Amino acid sequence: MRILRIHSWDGKEEGGGETYIRTVSRMLEARGHPQRIVALTDHPTEYFGSMGVNLLVPRMSPRRAVADATDTPGLEELLQKQCEEFRPDLLHLHHFDAGFASIGRFLSHSQIPLVFTAHDAELVCPISTLVLPSGEVCEGGVLPRCGFTGCRVGLGLPYNLVQNWMFNTLVAPHVRGYFCPSNALRQLLDQNGYHPALHLPSFATIPEDVRRGETLFHEVRQPRIGFLGRIEENKGVEDLLRALPIILRRIPAATLDLAGHGGAVERFKKMAWDLGVSEKITWTGWVTGAQKEEWFRKQHLLVFPSRPFENFPLVALESLVRQVPVVASDAGGARDIVRPGETGWLVPHSEPSKLAEAIVEALEKPQEAVARAERGRKMVLSEFTPEIHVDRLLKGYELLLKQGSLDGANLTSPQTVTISGAPSSAR
Repeated sequence: MRILRIHSWDGKEEGGGETYIRTVSRMLEARGHPQRIVALTDHPTEYFGSMGVNLLVPRMSPRRAVADATDTPGLEELLQKQCEEFRPDLLHLHHFDAGFASIGRFLSHSQIPLVFTAHDAELVCPISTLVLPSGEVCEGGVLPRCGFTGCRVGLGLPYNLVQNWMFNTLVAPHVRGYFCPSNALRQLLDQNGYHPALHLPSFATIPEDVRRGETLFHEVRQPRIGFLGRIEENKGVEDLLRALPIILRRIPAATLDLAGHGGAVERFKKMAWDLGVSEKITWTGWVTGAQKEEWFRKQHLLVFPSRPFENFPLVALESLVRQVPVVASDAGGARDIVRPGETGWLVPHSEPSKLAEAIVEALEKPQEAVARAERGRKMVLSEFTPEIHVDRLLKGYELLLKQGSLDGANLTSPQTVTISGAPSSAR
């Protein structure tokens, strides 16, 4: 089958969505399914090939907002031309953030089967975190009320309302199925009227030497707690810092290695100083490639303490496949990966004392930690590899082309998730 992907996003750097699209497209090409990608951007994109569309106007500018919400010159014509030349069997939409008015109008008139991947919670939350200032998880829905909850939607709310209205009006009635990386996001989309929403778990990109188990030997001389991700408030770094003094009272030799970058680094460095734990923390910065492999080999365990909503924490997969135990907060998609008593420790989010208890238990019971990590590695290799993901994705595509809708489809057998409800526009 022939797939035309529309990537309506224009981040400055390659993120998870871009890596996903590139990886999946290459694997499908290798299996004999031609791919073509239309990628919108306000900067050069080499890895998307010849179909990169330069929007010219930078994000977060009034001119760009008007263009997104009214007309992106030449975009509808480009999409139509690609369909005429490439003759795709289906369209796959990723995000709905750039040039969305033009994309919406094109999709509303297209007769080609359409699916959508929800890489985040933006369809049901303008800031995509679903976390209210009180710390509670919002039930979702991009509505005028979002301007009165205290959430950081700011002056962008009118833009978000137009964007969401256009998706619901122009695109949603034609979507045959919504692919969601986590069960948590699937449930949120289903509750907000996006049907049928299906659980299509994402995957860990696994280097061959890790897959073969050649780099699993860990030489750690002292208890070392690792965090890898964005240094931001919603990632629970504050909870981890507040848990550290409790941990140190039980295990004085423990240290914390924070790998990543983000806008809250300086604030958290000051917090660590105020808590008296600065000397126990290493601020490693972002790690990739060989540096990342070396970083994992130094950790006793990985801690993923995200606050209420987390779509699908790939870092937990990356850690377990390298046989590093995981302690995670029970936030969104984390529970799809970290199974209490089996593949790791799952604790209530936003509770530093409970987080500290689990970390201490993992450090004081190394044999149990290793056993859970071993089971976690087997789980990743049997459920969350790129090959398994593409098998499930192809199953969804084939069902769509065969029966016209993914209503009632099950992509994750034997761990089944059956969705009912006909395709419809969202509430």
